[in-house]
Amino acid sequence: MGQFNPADDIQTHDTAQRARQAQYELVSKGALRAVPLNIVNALLLTAIIHPYVAPVVFWPWLAVLCIGPVLRFSAMFRARKADRAPNDAEMYLYIALSGVVGVAWGTTPLILSNAAPSLVAQIVGLVIAGMAAGAVLTSAGERRVILSYAGPALGLWAVSLINVDPLIGSFGAMMLLGFLAGITMLAKTYAETLKESVAATVALESANTKTLEQAAALARLAEHNDQAARKAEETARASAVMLANMGHELRSPLNGVLGMAQLLNKTSLTDEQALMVSGLLESGENLEGLINTVLEVSRIDAGRMELVVEDLTASDLADRLRREHKPHALAKKLDLNIELEGDAERTLRADGGAYVQNCDRQCDPLHRFWWRDDPAERR
Repeated sequence: MGQFNPADDIQTHDTAQRARQAQYELVSKGALRAVPLNIVNALLLTAIIHPYVAPVVFWPWLAVLCIGPVLRFSAMFRARKADRAPNDAEMYLYIALSGVVGVAWGTTPLILSNAAPSLVAQIVGLVIAGMAAGAVLTSAGERRVILSYAGPALGLWAVSLINVDPLIGSFGAMMLLGFLAGITMLAKTYAETLKESVAATVALESANTKTLEQAAALARLAEHNDQAARKAEETARASAVMLANMGHELRSPLNGVLGMAQLLNKTSLTDEQALMVSGLLESGENLEGLINTVLEVSRIDAGRMELVVEDLTASDLADRLRREHKPHALAKKLDLNIELEGDAERTLRADGGAYVQNCDRQCDPLHRFWWRDDPAERR
C-alpha cells in the first residue's frame, strides 16, 4: 500500500472543486444567452401552432415557455452579476427549471390537434431538435442540465410519434433516444476535457508556487550566506588587526632584548657566555622572523598588504642581498655567495624589498638565482 500524502489529497480536492466551479460558470454564461433564444422561439412557434391548439391548453403551455426561461435566467443572473460561479442551490434550481421548460417543449407535439398540417408537426419537431442541440452548446459543462432539458423534450416527442404511428413512430423514437445518448456522451467528453484542463492548470499553479517558494528559500539562503560571509570577513579583519597590534607590541620589547644581547656580545665574555649570548641572539632573530611573518599575514588578511613595485635586475637584487645579509653571515662565520646565471641585467618589475626580507627568514647561506624567461625555472 502506498503512503497517504495530505498534499496530494488537498490538490485533488482543489482540482475537483475548481472543475465544478468552471462547469457551473460555463452553464451560467450559456444560460444568459440561451434564455432569450427560448423566449423568441416560443413566440415564433406560438404564431404557427396557436390555430391548432385548444385555448385551455395553449395559454398554460405558452406561460410555461415564457415564464420558465425567465426564472432560469434569474437563477443564473445573480451569480453572473456578482462575477462568480453559481452555488449548488442556484444550480439545482436551474436544473429543476430546465426540466420544467423541457417538459413544456416536449408536450408541444402532444397538444396539437389532429387537424394540424404535417408541415406544422415538422416545424415543431425541428424546433424541439434545435432546442435540444442548443442545450448541448450552452450547458455542455453540466450533463444534468442537458438531461433535465433535452430528456423530457425528446422523450415526449418520441411518445407523440408513437401515438401517430406505433410502427414508424417506434423507429423515430429510437432515433430520438440515440440522439439524446449522443448529445449526452458529447457533453460528457466536453466535461472530462474541461476537468483535465482545470487539473493541468492546478498542477501548473502548484508547480509555479513551489518554484516561487524554492526561489524565495534560495534567496533567503543566499542572504544568510552573504551575511555569514560578511561576518566572517569582518571577524578575519578584526583578528588580523589584533594580530598586527600584538605583533607591534611584541616587537618593541623584543628589539630591546636583541639590542641588549648585541651590546652584551660586544663585551668581554667567556667562551661559554659568548655561546649563550649567540644562542640568545639566534633565538631572538628567529622569534623576530616569526613576528614579521605574522605581521605580513595579518596585513594580507586585513587587506593592507602593500607592494613597492619597481624596475630591478638580478644584479641589483644580488647587491641588496649582499649588503643586507653579509654582516649577519660574517657574524655567524658563514660565507655568503650569490651566483647569477642567464641575463642578469634583464629588467623586471618586482618588490625587491619584500624579497630581501623573505630571504632573511627563508634563504640558505648559499643562494643561487636563475634569471630566465620561464617563470617555472625562477626562484
